[in-house]
Amino acid sequence: MSGIILNAVVKEFVSREGTRVRALGSVSFETLDGRITCIVGPTGSGKSTVLRIVSGLDRADAGTVLVEGQTPAGLKGRIGFMDIPALIETCLELGGNRFAASLDDVIAVNAEALEFCRSQLMARAG
Repeated sequence: MSGIILNAVVKEFVSREGTRVRALGSVSFETLDGRITCIVGPTGSGKSTVLRIVSGLDRADAGTVLVEGQTPAGLKGRIGFMDIPALIETCLELGGNRFAASLDDVIAVNAEALEFCRSQLMARAG
């Protein structure tokens, strides 16, 4: 069974100068249910845009997005996305900054910090 399906997904934004910028141009891929999938690429290649669309935080201008056979809108409250800086800041706050004093101090996350973050985020997710 498919976990996530993107078919010909397009997303454009309007820049500060008023010109249209294509963030995603006909992106298509499929993930397998129950598998870990990584989206990698250089800065500005659309990774966060894909995740925002899949999580329902943003909408595609064209194409189809399905998560476990449903549109992201149909999964409201069941799927989320947090970028890494926000995730680290949240974990620092939850841990009373016991792993690092600030995001600038985080160079590598040790196993204890990673497990703490995982358990705290899972507990909040219910």
